[in-house]
Amino acid sequence: MAFTAITLFGYKNEEGFTIRGKITGAKEGSKIIFSYADIRSGNDQLGTVLVKNGEFEFKGKLASPRLLSMNVRGGAKSNAGTCFFAENTDMTIEASVDDLLDWSQAMGTGSSDKVNITGSKSQDLYNEFYQKAEVFNKQISTLSHDNIIELYKEKGMGRAEATMPPEFGLGMSKKIDALAKEKKTFEMNFVLNNKPSEVISYIAIRTCYENVSVSEIDQLVKHIASSTEKGLLANQFLQSAAKARMSAIGASFMDYTLQDPQGNSHKLSDYRKKGHYLLLEFWASWCGHCRASFPHLKTCYEKYHAKGFDVVAISLDSKTELWNEAMQTDGVTGLWPQLSDLKAYQGEIPKAYNINGLPTSILLDPDGKVVTRNMRGAWMENILINKFGNQ
Repeated sequence: MAFTAITLFGYKNEEGFTIRGKITGAKEGSKIIFSYADIRSGNDQLGTVLVKNGEFEFKGKLASPRLLSMNVRGGAKSNAGTCFFAENTDMTIEASVDDLLDWSQAMGTGSSDKVNITGSKSQDLYNEFYQKAEVFNKQISTLSHDNIIELYKEKGMGRAEATMPPEFGLGMSKKIDALAKEKKTFEMNFVLNNKPSEVISYIAIRTCYENVSVSEIDQLVKHIASSTEKGLLANQFLQSAAKARMSAIGASFMDYTLQDPQGNSHKLSDYRKKGHYLLLEFWASWCGHCRASFPHLKTCYEKYHAKGFDVVAISLDSKTELWNEAMQTDGVTGLWPQLSDLKAYQGEIPKAYNINGLPTSILLDPDGKVVTRNMRGAWMENILINKFGNQ
């Protein structure tokens, strides 16, 4: 058996891991790039290896089990791959290039169920979780896709939320919510019913990306913290959970002072009214999805504002002129309060409210408790109907 090999950091094989692989359909000399896929730092690449006679060997050492990506450059698919959990042991990977995921999927921690990976107990556990979780993901994706296609055919409408018939969106969101609830229950149970480990910690990190509650995060933290041996992913989860908990469902309102477009300072608490629900709408001039959703938000605001639905828009812009231009272009100046500290993601409020991407919409109840972080599209209408009746 012939291999082209690269050894990382000078470690011997018995001190780390060895991955022996066979990639059917890969061109001779194709490059395979191995990188960290769980925690991205900008310098995630472990190293590369070349394919020789359809085979490769890759060696390295990990401080603790990690989710890695394998990116194959060459073959029937010019850029493909998969993700898997590696540990310091001998592992084998067998796959056809045709069975690998397109890199746009794999780089997002996607794993192909057609790739045979053996030797890693961490991968066995992760694969058990991933295959079951993907059933939910595919059901949700198919439901969304099929419903949108149906809408295009029957209504001949575009993608803008404001053009979606309310009854269509409401029905779709309820079905997706039911599946999402099942998925979250599965993820929570998988974590809590398995011994804490790096794999379980990584799954717990993913679970915190869901619309989870303070009590659910507390359960996950208690479980992971009970382990006496914690690697990088366990510690990363505990840090991430502490941040997520601050603005999870059931968390208390946090007050901050920001400026309006004229430079006047206002506290968020200035806009809290007795008996009213308050939506914190995080957006930015460069966020196309944020601005495309404004017509729908306007419609909901006009229907429910008098009933007790308030909005404060918080821009993560850094330049006043871009912020003002976007508001004027989109016709939202004066509709509801517009605030910013013009520090983008470096300000205090996006860190406190765990804003990792835009748009993010956080709804607070009259007591200042977080109701949801998913106040988008038909989900917004469903919540407003539940709170105020169908307008």
